[in-house]
Amino acid sequence: MKTILKLAVRLMTARKSRTILSIAGVSIGFSLLIAATVLMATLEHANTSIVKEKYGDYDLVVGYQSAESFITPHIVHKIQHLDDVEKITPFLYPYIGKEYSFQDEMALQPMYIGVKDEQLAREHQLTKLSSGRLPKRGEVVIPYSLSKAKKLHIGSKLQFPFPPQRTQEVRVSGILKKDQALQSIVLFDFRWLGDATGQINHTTTLLIKLTDAKQKQHIIKQLKEIDSDFYIDPQSMKDKEQDQMGGLKPVVSGLGVVIVFGSMLLFLSTLQMSIQERKREFSVLRLIGAQKKQLIWIILYQSVIMNVISGMIGLLGGMVLSIVLKSTVAQISGIMIQQLAIHLGAVFGNTLLAIALTIMVSVLPAVGAGNQSPLQAYRASYDIRKQRLLSVITSGVALALSLSITFCNYVYIHSPKLYLLAAGLLILSVLLGLSLFIKNTILVLMNVFSALFSSYGKLIGRNAVRQLRRSTQIVGIVLLGIMVCIVGTGILTVVKNGTEKSIQDQYPLSHVISSNSAYDERGLSPEFYDRIDSIPHVEAVPVFKSIAVYTQGLDMNGVKKDDNLMTYTINGRQEVMLGVEGVDFQKMSQSLPLHVVEGTTNLNGNHVVITQYTAKLLGYKIGSMINVIEDTAVSFTKNEMTVNEKQKMKKSARFKVVGIIKTLPLSDPEDMGVYVSPSFMKKRFSVDTLDEVHYKVTSKAFEDEVEKTVQDATANEPSSKIILFNLEEELNQLSRQFNQRFSILIVTVSLICFLSFIGLMNSMASSLRERVNEFATLRALGTNARRIVQITVAEGMVLTFTGGLLGAVFGTIILNQLLLALDYPKLIISWPFVSLALLVSPVIGFFATLAPALSLRKRPILQDLSKE
Repeated sequence: MKTILKLAVRLMTARKSRTILSIAGVSIGFSLLIAATVLMATLEHANTSIVKEKYGDYDLVVGYQSAESFITPHIVHKIQHLDDVEKITPFLYPYIGKEYSFQDEMALQPMYIGVKDEQLAREHQLTKLSSGRLPKRGEVVIPYSLSKAKKLHIGSKLQFPFPPQRTQEVRVSGILKKDQALQSIVLFDFRWLGDATGQINHTTTLLIKLTDAKQKQHIIKQLKEIDSDFYIDPQSMKDKEQDQMGGLKPVVSGLGVVIVFGSMLLFLSTLQMSIQERKREFSVLRLIGAQKKQLIWIILYQSVIMNVISGMIGLLGGMVLSIVLKSTVAQISGIMIQQLAIHLGAVFGNTLLAIALTIMVSVLPAVGAGNQSPLQAYRASYDIRKQRLLSVITSGVALALSLSITFCNYVYIHSPKLYLLAAGLLILSVLLGLSLFIKNTILVLMNVFSALFSSYGKLIGRNAVRQLRRSTQIVGIVLLGIMVCIVGTGILTVVKNGTEKSIQDQYPLSHVISSNSAYDERGLSPEFYDRIDSIPHVEAVPVFKSIAVYTQGLDMNGVKKDDNLMTYTINGRQEVMLGVEGVDFQKMSQSLPLHVVEGTTNLNGNHVVITQYTAKLLGYKIGSMINVIEDTAVSFTKNEMTVNEKQKMKKSARFKVVGIIKTLPLSDPEDMGVYVSPSFMKKRFSVDTLDEVHYKVTSKAFEDEVEKTVQDATANEPSSKIILFNLEEELNQLSRQFNQRFSILIVTVSLICFLSFIGLMNSMASSLRERVNEFATLRALGTNARRIVQITVAEGMVLTFTGGLLGAVFGTIILNQLLLALDYPKLIISWPFVSLALLVSPVIGFFATLAPALSLRKRPILQDLSKE
């Protein structure tokens, strides 16, 4: 083995320039992998701190959403001693729940919350203070807006009602942060609030921190076993943001795999070049008695040595690259990075994995070289690779199946899974038939080359085909880069445009004030809407709370068959659920487009408007009567839905359709709604609060002033859950996320192109060195040196252009297959990126081949003619 190792090293050093270029190319891929590993770990560490600051350093919230239910001290003790529970802290909400007896009396008061002055309690978003401390007995923490409005400060005294007890005076111990989510809550000491409200030893919710967040689902299961009625908040948004980092992690991980795959192709190409050049040496070794396995070990030793060196350089280069790119990555991701987080286990693990994978790809060419017939190898220093018949047939069948499945699925079936299957088959076809696709593409293009280079055109094409054994992987790298670019940018652009349009359709007035209230909770008051609507330079539209109802006596003969329509059996009849909502059509039409298909939107009494979708689906027309009953009147017994006569009399309603509109602005196009006047909604269903207020500022010069007035108005609204939505901020955030992913994609594609540049330069240098005799013959026959350079440079351009062309074609097909799987309605071609691919790919070939081609001009003709 020692002799074989020395021979492997000698064969490597005999072609120093090629070996150095190969190591450099693979090292770049490894460097990027290590840099991605370090930077992703750094971003995860920084993002974890941000997420903890945003959501708090706790894992679960468990308890009830009504003051009528509470966790007993015994249950608290039991939860505290569960495995993997590190800490808990209790919260008391004495006046929550729609059926609580003091709800009306406390409706205008802020939400009372009892907390303990503990570290875990301070992690909750509702306990964030701008000054002071958490309360002790007889103390309170008040909102920032209240402290400013009433000029209160630490030590101020004020009174609060505590039904069923008396009003009590408390002292301000702290002021909450200036935050819209904290505008209508006050904090009291946990035990003191229990005493003041007659709820001693009551706990409404518990904050839980786990020793291992991975055990969350196991703990949730145990909590459900304790009480199946527990409401459990698993902090899903926190976990999602921490795991995905705004979607960056899967993008970077996927592109990292692509880079490693490109490095493997580059190394495979280099190894095949080495085997091609050493065929005669290997055949001589075989003829003098060397065994097949000894030749295989020579090649594998070369692979191991080159990859270990590349891995060491890549490890060092990745660390340096991480330091250089730290500030750039922070800017792209929008995450503040203080210092690099280097996890040595992950760094060395990924390095060893990349080295192992790259060594593995050398096994097949090594075995192929060992099995080569000595006499055949000795007689021909190179040959055109013949595709195995099985690979050709499999590639052709996979391509035909992919295109056929896509066409049939597009016309008849419309299954997302079939589109994904078709994309997978196309990728398989490209992998198995890469050489065949490249060869046939070059042969087709030979006529174009002939027109550009006269009689030398066919020579260029034939030379390119002859060198496919050493160039296939290089062209494959170009093809890979172009495919990733077209598919990645296409999907990113479509998703961005679709999301942008969805946001604009959902919020056409640019600003939204959401009550953030549940279906059965009160929303924003009508007076609050009046305050917003009265602000100068503001146009506002109210969106009232809705209620759910079931039809009564629906004529199913008029109902259109639709797979998306859900029906319910009530008292033995098929019925449909509808939503009843108060709509001020006059106000809405002043700010939003409202298309009346038939009838009128002037509503009186029980008159209603429905959408065109609802009319067609349920068979309603102008003048149709709609009988409904409130969902609260429907009983569920033994898996059956029933309505008794007593409830039917009290909670039934009868509507007359007087208008049909195309769609209701601010609602889903397929919303099954029945729209009544707000006055009727209040009179008949006792619903007059609002879910949302949409508004726009008619003059940009007054935006800041309007924003301040809105903030003041929301501060005085008795709700702690109001959310302000700004369309411009949302679109800006979407644009930033798109730019992050696009930047990462472009950097990755650029590095793939650079790998192909190094590989092609190496390949052409080796190829031209073998063919000096041919070029010397051309020069002896009268071809000048300039023409020789043109021929060789054109050969490199042909190869990379072929990769760019195939990448553009296959990338476009795969892009559309994936978009169809995502239910995108039309086929697209990314013309800017297709054009860029066709322009950039030959440029790569030009510069990669130029230096080796120019070296031919200085070679002595007579010396080269004497070479075999």
